[in-house]
Amino acid sequence: MKCQCCGSEELVWDYKNGAVVCSSCGCVADIIYDAHTYSNNGSVNRVAERLYRLQRMVRRKMVKEAMKRFELEKRGYILVNGVVIHSRSLAALRIVESNSAVKEHVERGLRILEAFAPTKLSRSIRSRYALAYAVAKMMRNEDVSAKELTLFSIGKSTAARVVNEAKQILEKTKLCRYLEAKTIQFNDHSQ
Repeated sequence: MKCQCCGSEELVWDYKNGAVVCSSCGCVADIIYDAHTYSNNGSVNRVAERLYRLQRMVRRKMVKEAMKRFELEKRGYILVNGVVIHSRSLAALRIVESNSAVKEHVERGLRILEAFAPTKLSRSIRSRYALAYAVAKMMRNEDVSAKELTLFSIGKSTAARVVNEAKQILEKTKLCRYLEAKTIQFNDHSQ
C-alpha cells in the first residue's frame, strides 16, 4: 500500500484513531474501523467524517506549500533547508565552495568587511561575496575588474558599483591603519 499524496510506503496503522496515516506527509491514506466496536448510532460515520476533514486539511496545507514554492521559483527563489534563497545566490555559493582560491579571497574579505564595514554584510549573498572578494584582492594590490566579479552572478553595473565600494572600504582601512600607526608613535613619544 502506498500513500496517495506522496507515494511513500511508510504508512502507520493508527488503530486508536482509526486511520492509516503516511509518516512522510501526514496524509490519511485509509480509514480503519472495527464493525464490532461501534454501535449503530452513527459513530462510524462521525469517525469517518473527522478523518475525511483531517485529510482535506492536510491536502490543503500541502497545496499551499506547493503554491508557495511555485511562486518563489517563478521569481527565481529556492527553498533550501527552510531558508528562502535566490537561485543566483545559490550559484554564487557553489562557485565559492568549488574554487579554493576564490573561497580564500572571500573569507579574507569577509573578515575585513566585518572589521571595517559591517553594514555591508547585510547585502545579498552574491553581492556580499563579490564585495569581499574585491576587497581581499585589492588589499593584496591586485586589480579587480567588474567583469571578473560577474562570476558571482551579479550584473555588470552592480559589479562596477561593488568595485567602487571596495575602493572606498580600502581607503577606510588604510586611514584606520595610518591613524593606528600615528597613535602608537604618539604613545611611544609621550612615554
